[in-house]
Amino acid sequence: EICACLVGSEMCIRDSKIIIACQKNIKINTREIEVLKKNAIQELIVPTVSMAGNKIKLFYDLTGYVPLVDAIGNSVKKKEFIKTVMALPVLLDKLETQYMQKNNLILDMKYVFFNLKTGMMKYIYLPLIHLDKNDETIDFLKRLPYYTVFAPSENVDYVSEYIRFFRDNIIFSMYDFKETVSYTHLRAHETCAD
Repeated sequence: EICACLVGSEMCIRDSKIIIACQKNIKINTREIEVLKKNAIQELIVPTVSMAGNKIKLFYDLTGYVPLVDAIGNSVKKKEFIKTVMALPVLLDKLETQYMQKNNLILDMKYVFFNLKTGMMKYIYLPLIHLDKNDETIDFLKRLPYYTVFAPSENVDYVSEYIRFFRDNIIFSMYDFKETVSYTHLRAHETCAD
């Protein structure tokens, strides 16, 4: 069993499940629970909610998934890295269309998951009200290459470009980020075509 503190909650991994036990002042956002149950955002793991008195527990089934940190720890090619990087901006756009807060995403490498069979990433979203949690988007994207083991057979200049984006841009713009990654991705296809 692995446990970690989370703002207003305690999070544990036990028997292929993440269990989040919330403090008394935390409330469930029923609208967001309905969005999750409808599977409107396939990148999010749908939690099972349990209430005992005024305490809430969220259960996330991880069957078939490995932590992202394990999935990217073995010979990742450029195309896979770009797909991994772009998955989060796509998810953030979907959250916005559903009026869900990006701050409620858990963006810790150990708690973002990957299905090796489907190649799909899955995220933990906390459908909670009064959650005082910071936005982790920039830190997650910034740290991603440092957790990744890149394929030794490939030129990894694109990783330097990726890291340079964060170093050179004091103010983060998701639009600029997507443009930079897309440009790098297009250049990769040109290189492969030669």
